[in-house]
Amino acid sequence: MASVIHSHSFQSHPGAPHSSTSLSSEKRRMYPRGGNSNAGSAQTSSANSSALNSATSSSSSHEMTQKERMLATAIENRDRGNVENYLIMVQMLAQGQQLGHYYELLSRIPTYIRPHLTELIDVVFALDWFKYDEATLLHYSEFLLNLNSAHGGAFLDKTFATLIDTFRARTTVVNGRAVPTSAAHLDGVLNIVHTSLKKILWMIPTSPTQLWPALADAFPHRTFDADAQRMYLTNCLHVADYCPALKERIILLIVDKLIQIDVEIKIDDRDEFEPVAEDEDDDGSGSDFVFSMELQGGQRAAQSMRGPAGVPIVMVANKTEQAIENQEAANKLDIMMDIIFTFLTSRNPEEWDDYFRILLKAFDKIILPTHRSKFTQFIVFYFCRAKPDFGVSFVDHLFGITDDEQKPMQLRQAAAAYIGSFMGRANFLSSVCLQRAVSKMVLWLREYINLHPNQTPDTDRHGLFYHIAQSAIYVLTFHHKVLTETFETHFIRNLGLEHIIFSSMNPLKLCVQSVVHEFVKIARSHGVKVSNILQRNERAVIPTKTAFGSANVFEAFFPFDPYLLSISARYINPLYQHWERKSDTGYDTDQEMDLDDEVGDSANRIDDDDDSQRNSMMQMMDYGRGSYTGGSMKNSFEDRRGSYGRRSSFGSGSFDGKPVFAVGSSGGAAGNFFLEDQDLDSSGGNSPASRPGSYRTSWNFR
Repeated sequence: MASVIHSHSFQSHPGAPHSSTSLSSEKRRMYPRGGNSNAGSAQTSSANSSALNSATSSSSSHEMTQKERMLATAIENRDRGNVENYLIMVQMLAQGQQLGHYYELLSRIPTYIRPHLTELIDVVFALDWFKYDEATLLHYSEFLLNLNSAHGGAFLDKTFATLIDTFRARTTVVNGRAVPTSAAHLDGVLNIVHTSLKKILWMIPTSPTQLWPALADAFPHRTFDADAQRMYLTNCLHVADYCPALKERIILLIVDKLIQIDVEIKIDDRDEFEPVAEDEDDDGSGSDFVFSMELQGGQRAAQSMRGPAGVPIVMVANKTEQAIENQEAANKLDIMMDIIFTFLTSRNPEEWDDYFRILLKAFDKIILPTHRSKFTQFIVFYFCRAKPDFGVSFVDHLFGITDDEQKPMQLRQAAAAYIGSFMGRANFLSSVCLQRAVSKMVLWLREYINLHPNQTPDTDRHGLFYHIAQSAIYVLTFHHKVLTETFETHFIRNLGLEHIIFSSMNPLKLCVQSVVHEFVKIARSHGVKVSNILQRNERAVIPTKTAFGSANVFEAFFPFDPYLLSISARYINPLYQHWERKSDTGYDTDQEMDLDDEVGDSANRIDDDDDSQRNSMMQMMDYGRGSYTGGSMKNSFEDRRGSYGRRSSFGSGSFDGKPVFAVGSSGGAAGNFFLEDQDLDSSGGNSPASRPGSYRTSWNFR
């Protein structure tokens, strides 16, 4: 029987119900395009919603018509052993003949359709949504709603599966071949699907618990193409809009899926990944502060192309198959990140706090523990711009993780790295936030040295110390000018950096040398007595092994290095602080080191005989190093960054038509930037501990 039921090619039984029955005049007015047709043009969203509302308003307790009684009798007779008419009905549904009319009738007798009717249930929930016009689909949707209402959600799992399946399909099979779905019909189908989901969620309050596993299980694997990822992601976010109960889970699911694609992208070898360049906004200004292998003079030409889905694809001569797959993954992630940024941009201000909470949770659970994430963390970076408090809260959150002795040391060190990279690269943080964070890090370092005197350089025993030292000099290198202009000329000199620089743990020996060289120049220009520390460190010999026997190499990383995804870069570039050369640092700019080339070449300058150092540097560069070589600079809001050394001032501007909180200028008052009457110390302890890495200081902006 199963082979007959699931066959779509058998002849109709002579006893089949008459197929010429027309819809009632009222139904014809409501659904002007009844019957079976291929992908008709889309109805408007309001028309679909109105039709579905009307379709589901009829009472289940009514006097059956002759045709309804015929179907009900066929179903009842099936249990009595007389299956002929029942199988005819199943066959007609499988063939799609008069489908709209059949579902209109079945929607009026939902109590007769019970779970044990497997032949009928299998056919009912195997509908190809994109094969039929919207009038037919409205009848089908009405049937699904009435079926679940009559049976208390007994069919919810199958209903959600067939509805969510539309989030992935974009073709239908006609005469044995796949036919693309038109954009208009796709929109019409999805409107009906989402309207149906909304009604079920309203009708059955517990239904989100069954919707969630269906959404999670159907999410495309990371190897699916960009079109499948784009469509599913867009529809998932739409569900998050009207199902608050699942909003947090959906966002965390999406971040997890992004991370899975992210870690597959390799950019430690520039042959493996070429960002799509768009020259329209490339002004040729100073190179960026990048920790990666850079292409030297005479870059190989790359031809920008567009794939079937409009996805930018870069073809570079002699690319390996692995390199092409790497590029496809990058393009896929680029599209998905752009969708996420667009979604977050459209949030109402009253939703911002909740989304920020969710994103911090995603950061803690998914992003921070991921060793090779390169781009996904920019979701948090981007959303921190929504309100001035968010950037401050994120920095405070990172300090809280760094200070938390209950967390694994790897997470504490990663959080310390995020502090430096975020504060160095975010151009929307206030000068007060920068000053307080730098002061805290320097104080932490000085007190750590006092608690652990006469310690030799050891990246295992004192790893957190070196990560915080790296972050401190990184932020000072990027923002020394605004710090001295806003507070006092001698702010940097008065930090007491000499105590750190000349300590026995010698952080400038182990930190990334391109940053160290630039920092030393800047520190010297601000009156810090750095003497000949660089020359001394060149001669200095430190243990090659740590106390625990591993290579004594500091594996620094900078999670917010330049954003290489060209499509979604339009959201990041206006908020991003690129490295700029300056002429007021006390050294000759003609002789200044190009930090891009300096860092890019650093791996090549490592002694070839020291494999452990080379491997360590390459691991560090796996964290998404690279330079932004192009990409659109089209802004989603007015870019008012101004010159280097001043904070962003979005003041009276707007973000996609929504008011944006003023960030203020570099001289703004602290009260404009921080949560009122709130001690931002989340370390969870009050007294310093004596063991390495345990020193605490208060993160209090008051």
